[in-house]
Amino acid sequence: RRRHTRSPLVTGVQTCALPICWQKHGPRPTVPLMIKRLDEAGGEVSLNATGRYDNLKKWERTVAWDQDGLAVTDEVLLPETNPQVALFRWHLGTDAAVNITGGGSRWTVAWPDATISLEGSVAITVTTERMPDNTILDRSWAEALHGHLHSCIVVQSSQPVTAIRLTMSLCPALANAPRRPDHQSG
Repeated sequence: RRRHTRSPLVTGVQTCALPICWQKHGPRPTVPLMIKRLDEAGGEVSLNATGRYDNLKKWERTVAWDQDGLAVTDEVLLPETNPQVALFRWHLGTDAAVNITGGGSRWTVAWPDATISLEGSVAITVTTERMPDNTILDRSWAEALHGHLHSCIVVQSSQPVTAIRLTMSLCPALANAPRRPDHQSG
């Protein structure tokens, strides 16, 4: 018997986190990716994007998923001598209205396709804005003005920091739907 798993990726959710540091110009260093687990039930990978940004001591991301959802944890360290507001953008790949609730270090973002829970190691603020949809095609702001904008949540540390840990947990709307019966493999 084989169970068909449902992945949060079918909701169209795309993620991108950018600390408020500049990406390096020129040839970009390779981002080491470690696959901890990858099987029919889900997986867990981690990457170290530190080398892709200037003025950044550390940026490590761990992503784990299964049929019920996705969890992303970012750990960012900035120079102690230069605290900054840490900034993350999560491109939702939807035009649907987004409902944001919460405060302090815990927030919830909901729309018809999914719910995201955010938890920071420091106080964070969460807002939404319309941004170009580059999740499938690389588009410019000029092209975005012609209807290619989608909802994006912007997560920032409430104050300048030298360290932040941000965990995002996504539960797609399908995870709340009744489970399909197992299918026989033939």
